Amino acid sequence: MKNTILLSLLTLLLACADGLAQRPQVAVLLFDGVEIIDFSAPYEVFGQAGFRVFTVAEEKRAIVTAMNLNVLPDYSLSEAPRANVLVIPGGRVPHVLPRSDPKIQWLLAHADSAQWVLSVCNGAFVPASAGLLDGRRATTTAGMVDHLTMASANLIPVGDKRFVADGKFVTSGGLSAGLDGALYVVSQMLGEGRAREIANNMEYHWDPSGKWVRGKLADIHLTRVMDFNPPLGRRNVLLYEGDENQWQSRYQVKRKEPLSEFYKQFTDMAAGLNQTNWELKKKDLAADRIASTWTVTTPDGARWACEALFQKMAGEGEVEFGFSIKKVGSR
Repeated sequence: MKNTILLSLLTLLLACADGLAQRPQVAVLLFDGVEIIDFSAPYEVFGQAGFRVFTVAEEKRAIVTAMNLNVLPDYSLSEAPRANVLVIPGGRVPHVLPRSDPKIQWLLAHADSAQWVLSVCNGAFVPASAGLLDGRRATTTAGMVDHLTMASANLIPVGDKRFVADGKFVTSGGLSAGLDGALYVVSQMLGEGRAREIANNMEYHWDPSGKWVRGKLADIHLTRVMDFNPPLGRRNVLLYEGDENQWQSRYQVKRKEPLSEFYKQFTDMAAGLNQTNWELKKKDLAADRIASTWTVTTPDGARWACEALFQKMAGEGEVEFGFSIKKVGSR
């Protein structure tokens, strides 16, 4: 009797082990400075799909994320098992990684045997630096799409898609776009119906056609002239709204320099932009107010009318500034 029970338990354990082995395996890369949603969103999608998801990092120690969440990886890179899906999130990732980087070495060692390689946000610079995206279409977080060729000269940057699939390589935009990339992979492995069911269970409105794309919104042309120095990290956002054809933004910030010098930092940024032409049409200058009108031509040939306003406020060093931009035609 005892032997029969033991045999039954052993059979059950072997069946469970075999079931686990049959489940698709997903390896999620972690590193210090990784963006939380970049790895947790795909983790949730693949977990909902019933896949076995595990995390890997250079060392099996607590990883400190971009917002100081501590995460203990399941495996070090050297002991990580093979996986059907590799997930490379973004975060503290340089535009170009050397081939000696442990993340590159791990990816090169596992990419051939994986069915899918999914990157999120600027995690795309890892497979790009590894040469895996050479000649392929790829995307990344909206403000860095044009930088992808720094890591792979033959890569074809795509800025108007929420995610891009080229062969088994799927690159998604920033942050929440990792949900879309992961759901696409699930749809290819289990069918679109299952992917839609998972999205509904997560209370996420999944649109495989990707009609809403961060990089297509008009504000992307304004963010490129907002990189002031000193930084504007403590600005108060008074207005920020629009769509693909127009945008309005207004901010309040404390600055030590004269208004004219602050305004010049904006014009210097506009003059230094690659492939985007800011042409001054009109400027009204006063001691406490500077207004200017511009024609902006973007790399896709679209022409935009832009107004910029910088003015002093009543408080000590307080400045209000803002932009409005509207598409007016094509070149």
